Amino acid sequence: MKHFLLLVKALFLLNCAFSQTDTTSYFFKEVGMSIMVPSKFLTVESFEDEKLRIKGKRLIEDASNFPIDASSTRTLLSIKQGQFNYMNITVTPYKELSKNGWQKDNNGVKNILYASFVDKVGSKNIDTATTLSNVDGLMLDRFEMTIRITSSMTMKMLLYSKYYKGFDFGICYAYLDKAIGYELENIVSHARFKK
Repeated sequence: MKHFLLLVKALFLLNCAFSQTDTTSYFFKEVGMSIMVPSKFLTVESFEDEKLRIKGKRLIEDASNFPIDASSTRTLLSIKQGQFNYMNITVTPYKELSKNGWQKDNNGVKNILYASFVDKVGSKNIDTATTLSNVDGLMLDRFEMTIRITSSMTMKMLLYSKYYKGFDFGICYAYLDKAIGYELENIVSHARFKK
C-alpha cells in the first residue's frame, strides 16, 4: 500500500509539472478571437513592432517594385521568443467590392511575399504550400513557406488569413527553431472564436 501511495503521489507531481504552463490570455474583439500565449514569449512593444513593420515593408517594396500602403493595418498582438521566432496578429479594414475581391488580393499578397524571399535566397531555396485550415470551426487560408537560408538553416513562415467581420484578418509567424514553431502552431490551433 505504501508503494502504491508513493506511485500515485509521483504520478500526480509529474502530471502537475507537465500540465502547468504559465500563459497569458488575449481576446481580440475585432474578430472575436481568444488565444493563450505561453509566458516564455515576450510581447513586442509597439515602437519595436513599428520598426519591424517599416523594415519588412521596405524589403517587400524593394523586391516587388510595388508600393505597400499598410497605414490602416493594426497590430493586435506581436510576440517573439529569441531574435528569429515571432508571431503577429493584424487586422486591416477591408471592403469587399466583388465576390472574389479579397481572395484575389490575398493571392497577390502571397505572390509578393514569395517574390520578396526569392529576391533574397533564390527560388530553388523556397517551397510553398497553400491549404485551408480549420481553427475552431473557422476556415482560414494557410500559406506556408519553407526558406532554406543556408545548408544548415531553414526558416518556416506561415500566414493564416481570412476576410472576416469586415477585416482582412491575418496571423503570421516565422521561426528557425522547430520546437518554438510547434508552440506557435499550438497557439493558432487552440484559438477560439466567438461566432
